[in-house]
Amino acid sequence: MDSLDLIKKRRVVAGITQKELSKLCGVSQSMIAKIEAGRCEASYGVACKIFGALDSLVISSELKAKDFMKKKIEFCEVDDRVSEVVLLMKKKGISQLPVLDSGKLVGLVSEKVLIDNMDRLGSILKVDEIMIDAPPVVSEVTSKNTIVSLLREFPIVLVCRGKEFVGLISKADVLLKM
Repeated sequence: MDSLDLIKKRRVVAGITQKELSKLCGVSQSMIAKIEAGRCEASYGVACKIFGALDSLVISSELKAKDFMKKKIEFCEVDDRVSEVVLLMKKKGISQLPVLDSGKLVGLVSEKVLIDNMDRLGSILKVDEIMIDAPPVVSEVTSKNTIVSLLREFPIVLVCRGKEFVGLISKADVLLKM
């Protein structure tokens, strides 16, 4: 299959007409029709324009963090009592809490952390004694693929807009958008 044969297939998958593709790439609609029909060969420059436009459609349609993040985030503070954090997690039905210190993200407490420290929980008073490293923070426009990659290494990813945390993404959130 010639790579120019892919133009029509990719255009149809993207759900756009030849006229719409023409506007996106600056190549006449009649030229696109001829290329798709195999009646003419595209120059390298024309092919680059068309494939560039098709690529931009894929990138813009890809899910971003803002498309599947949970907007309500619960936090705990480094000096919170572990017993209070456990109660909050039970009450809210959540499995992990980002930890803040004066508004700055410094760690994470999760069910796994609590289970791993079960034998010491009676003597541990504060969250900072058991928290693990902070999860990664991404922007609202971070791609789903990047987030999936981060979730292979971390239990959650936080989403921020400027300096404000606006969302949280867990593995379950990504799976729900499949």
